[in-house]
Amino acid sequence: MGQRMCITCRRDFLSSTLVRGFFVAYTAAMFFLYTTAPLLYRSASSPFYDIGMLTSDFYGLLFGLFLFHYSPYWLYFPSFCVVVLGLVIYFWHATPEEQGKVDPRRPAYIQRRQEEQV
Repeated sequence: MGQRMCITCRRDFLSSTLVRGFFVAYTAAMFFLYTTAPLLYRSASSPFYDIGMLTSDFYGLLFGLFLFHYSPYWLYFPSFCVVVLGLVIYFWHATPEEQGKVDPRRPAYIQRRQEEQV
């Protein structure tokens, strides 16, 4: 994205410190997101990460509605409810901590392939 912005908006990028500041802030936010995501996956679970992303998306929608007077597509709200319902169903049985020890193993076809090579 950065290369495309620098090529298409070269004059604005070079003349405006505000545009450069937004670009640096966006780059820092994306770096932070993509470096902390694996840590969050390891310490919690992917649904926990999805809840965080869904919350930030919902806050973005609220800011857009009240500050910028956006009107979202009508399917946004049913899809939001479906995602929240899916997370409730996922955590209904047991939380990840109660599900027991996590012991990831290689699939059987990989183990067979390694045994055949030896």
